[in-house]
Amino acid sequence: MSLSLNPISQNADLLIQSCHETIRMIETAGRVEELAQRHRELKIHYDTFHRTYNELWSRISISGDPSADQAPRIFERAETAWHKLEDQLLTTHPQIQINYGRPLVDKIEHAPNLLVDARIKAQFPYEQKVRGDGNCFYTSLAICYLQWLTHNPNQIEILLNRIRDMEQFPGKEEAISLMIDLKINPSSLQNHLRSTSDMFPFISFLRHAAALQMTTVDRQWMDFYSPESDQDPPTAPEYVANQVLKMGRDAQHYEINALCAFLGCQLWIIDYQNGLRTINQESRNFIGAIYRSPGHYSCLQSKLPPGSICSQLTRKIATIAIPVISGYIVWNMFFR
Repeated sequence: MSLSLNPISQNADLLIQSCHETIRMIETAGRVEELAQRHRELKIHYDTFHRTYNELWSRISISGDPSADQAPRIFERAETAWHKLEDQLLTTHPQIQINYGRPLVDKIEHAPNLLVDARIKAQFPYEQKVRGDGNCFYTSLAICYLQWLTHNPNQIEILLNRIRDMEQFPGKEEAISLMIDLKINPSSLQNHLRSTSDMFPFISFLRHAAALQMTTVDRQWMDFYSPESDQDPPTAPEYVANQVLKMGRDAQHYEINALCAFLGCQLWIIDYQNGLRTINQESRNFIGAIYRSPGHYSCLQSKLPPGSICSQLTRKIATIAIPVISGYIVWNMFFR
């Protein structure tokens, strides 16, 4: 190994060791406050590692240093350990208030370049991007479903009772609190969407709801279960435990179908290659559309939220334009 990589390699080793120690703290029922403090300390170490690596990489990549081939492997090891730690934190304590970096839910923007059918694009001209952290399907579905609930408030009480009837799961109390707040104040949805400590408990609920459906109701999926890996493939129960219930694991068609069945909702998934796929077509409760690009999901929107700048501008233009147009029509009718 080149001498120039020794400092960054040692930095990575220390970060990886600290991540492993913190995961052991989580597994031994460490208190949420202690884990949050530990994460804050490690985040400083993680950010310092990133900064140091970027500075080093900018030098060795330009100079043609032979260590340039080894540096990305060091970086990947550290990144893997860090994301494993955060996924474990989210799985066990989804309500924990820590800095995850990029916001979970982004703002809604006009998306003219999406690879979708023109009719779908006309119906859903906007895209709401979400963070690519392995939870992107659940986050996108959560946006669609929560928006649908606020327009169908009678369904909130039904969902509340179903959540209460479920066995204890991480984030259950917070998911119930979210539902109660939306029932009382539906206009608070945008604030909840911007709060990771509100959204992750609901995502935890969605994962546990999918697992419940897969293990108690729609068990026939196990007859068609085909693991993607040929090396030591997980059994169906292992798949549920390690794929469906763990944060940071991408959703596959098994849990997507099960979750929509549990929620009693119809969902559109628009794939950039294969077009429209309707999930749970039998349901009349259409909640919205999700866009699937390579390795990522995002939420498609039919309109901008009420509080957005573009939405406010549109209303101001309409306030001015409608009287002008109306006056012009009246003038043409009576004075021409």
